[in-house]
Amino acid sequence: MQNLPGVSAAIPNDKPSKAPSNGAALRLVTIDSLDGRTQAAREARQLRSAIIRDLTGGDDETALSALKLALVDAVAIATVMINDGNVRWLKGEPISLSEITTLSNARRRDAQLLGLERVARDITDLDSYLASKVITV
Repeated sequence: MQNLPGVSAAIPNDKPSKAPSNGAALRLVTIDSLDGRTQAAREARQLRSAIIRDLTGGDDETALSALKLALVDAVAIATVMINDGNVRWLKGEPISLSEITTLSNARRRDAQLLGLERVARDITDLDSYLASKVITV
């Protein structure tokens, strides 16, 4: 996507070369590996946290499977990219509507796999909890 920052419209057809000749291992980049200085990185992280809260009723990402966490990342990143494209269009900048539509459709499918309903957090107060544990003899 030529109009979105950090995204190239060119998709190389060549197979990737072997590991770097200097012996360094290939390093994959994830949301967690971003230093967070860019607005896009901050927005993706904030959205990722919000989606996890919606799915778990809290901040416990260990309650989600590895695949669900990968879907959360995909939805968060796609959303940030879509939002960027939408704002650029509102500013009058040229964008590719087909690319935004493709991203939107992919995000929708991933979001459906995660579930679109929010999980309520248990907010039982301490007095109610203790009262439910009282044993009468």
